[in-house]
Amino acid sequence: MNPNKEHIEEGQTELSAETTTNINRVKAALTTEPVDPETAAAFEQAVTQKPAFKAAADLKSEKKKSNPFNAQNLRFNPAELLSAVAKKLLTTVPVGKPNKQDFIRVHPGEEYREPVALLDFEGDTYLVVPSVAVELGETEYYPAILHLMINRQKIPSLWVVKLPKADGTSNGRTKKWYGSAAIDFEQQEFAIAAALSGDPRMWQAYETGDPYLAFAKQARIVSAGATKDTHPEESEVSKRCILGIQYAMAEQALARKIEKPVCEARELLRLHKDVYSKFWEWSDNSVDHAVLTGRQSTVFGWINHVTADYNPRSLRNFHMQANGAEMLRLSCCLGTENGISVCAPVHDALMITAPLDRLEEDVIKMQSYMEEASRVVLSDKYPLRTEAKTYKFPDRYFDKRGNDFWNRVMSLLPKD
Repeated sequence: MNPNKEHIEEGQTELSAETTTNINRVKAALTTEPVDPETAAAFEQAVTQKPAFKAAADLKSEKKKSNPFNAQNLRFNPAELLSAVAKKLLTTVPVGKPNKQDFIRVHPGEEYREPVALLDFEGDTYLVVPSVAVELGETEYYPAILHLMINRQKIPSLWVVKLPKADGTSNGRTKKWYGSAAIDFEQQEFAIAAALSGDPRMWQAYETGDPYLAFAKQARIVSAGATKDTHPEESEVSKRCILGIQYAMAEQALARKIEKPVCEARELLRLHKDVYSKFWEWSDNSVDHAVLTGRQSTVFGWINHVTADYNPRSLRNFHMQANGAEMLRLSCCLGTENGISVCAPVHDALMITAPLDRLEEDVIKMQSYMEEASRVVLSDKYPLRTEAKTYKFPDRYFDKRGNDFWNRVMSLLPKD
């Protein structure tokens, strides 16, 4: 029989012999010095009270609600130390740069990356809280972004990417960080058609900055004071119409493109021919000339030989596409010969790269070279505008038109 059985209330399990011996040892220690009776009674009740068991679902719920950074959660009840078994659990997350042969995925969402300040001290790396970072000099810590990544084995880890400082260097190193920029000709094909045909109304529409809405106004589809905000549907239909006509689209195909009946597409074609009559006269003559002579050429003499099985739409569209390519080729030459790092042409745009401390300067220079190229190809009367978008880490070049294709490719990659 357990000598302390009279202290066990109904519903409790009888204490083991080892636990009873420990309790008696503590009692003996308490009796050597005067102890408050209430304190002794409370202590005895605490060590003899068995904690209730909890279901796994309850433990999981408590784990979600608990704050792992709260120091109060690290305190233990003395009773739990006597009646339960504690096990040390150490959870670590790998931190570092992935190997070149590793296949990893990084989520593009901002919630999966965290900007931090880091400090290296005696071989260890520490996270610096903002209040401390303010007191430190810029040379004592360095900015970085922690990216959550996962490999084929589904092991998560953190990728520390150091950010450049104001001078373009990273953590005091001389190696500079680079950015990129996409610079494209605005409505290039429309402007080339206006310039080569000499259609004044067409060039007037280009000079407004929005030739699509300008056409809608010239054709009296919308009022003179209309804007994209007041007439979004008409503006979008005019844009699709002009882009389709530039590719010599017929009324049936145009109806599908603008998602309107064929009768509306036919009326838009008629309006376009009425508004830009000089362009259509030039376009018809260029097709006739190509068929009669068996050749077409750009302003620099690059020749397209016309065969018996020619496509009239291709002949009509040749001058816009081919002279646009001439303009882009000349832009690449001017930029490269003047020290611009040209990465690649992207249809009617150029991708360039430069150190962060001179990226904006190189963008302005490249825009001037592209304008110069347009003047050489079309003459000084027709300078083309350009639009630039710069990209700095962690941003990257992204074209929404390729979003569906990109997602399809990523879905086909192996998940494991």
